[in-house]
Amino acid sequence: AVQLSLVLAALFLWPASTQPAGLVCLRVWFLYLIYWLFFSQGTVRRQLKFGKTLHRSKDKGRSSWSDRLALIGFITSVVLLHWLPVLRYTKLGIYPTEITGYEALGLPTIAAALFLHQRAVRDLGEASGSVATPTQLVVDGAYARIQHPIYTSHMLLFFGTAMLLHSAPTALLFILVCTTYYLRLTAQEARVLDNVFGDNYRAYAAKTPRFLPFPRL
Repeated sequence: AVQLSLVLAALFLWPASTQPAGLVCLRVWFLYLIYWLFFSQGTVRRQLKFGKTLHRSKDKGRSSWSDRLALIGFITSVVLLHWLPVLRYTKLGIYPTEITGYEALGLPTIAAALFLHQRAVRDLGEASGSVATPTQLVVDGAYARIQHPIYTSHMLLFFGTAMLLHSAPTALLFILVCTTYYLRLTAQEARVLDNVFGDNYRAYAAKTPRFLPFPRL
């Protein structure tokens, strides 16, 4: 929980602190709290309930240099795509007193992200979030509608955050960056699941879309 708080402070509070009165911006603190709730119900909650997650050395998503470079590129992009709109929002003092189109789209998207993530984490249970050799194929709950609801919840959260910071271009860039990286990661997961569960996984993957509850998405 302490580590999560520090990471989120670096993501939101540090860029806001570089602008005059940036830390008095309630929207920055609101997003900080939302992220804390979002991620604490994932990794932190799972570790408290089931113990530590898979060690990085056994994570098949980081087994090669190209995997590590892809991860570094993804993390760097995500950090920058948070910093830039926070800096712009606090520098320009965009503190609307009325609900605009940004809020009308951003708030429901973030609410959907929180709901989907909480549901997916609960359905996943003891299964690790890392690419490892699984012990069971989770196909119930949120996983009955899409194969990767946790990744989808991340994209919804990032998109909604950018909208609340009044940056539609950043919201679209988030979708592009996340989709590119998650397609690579889910391909690795698919190979692992296919090797372990065979026909059962192939039948599930054939009828269940990856990210959105629509065919071929």
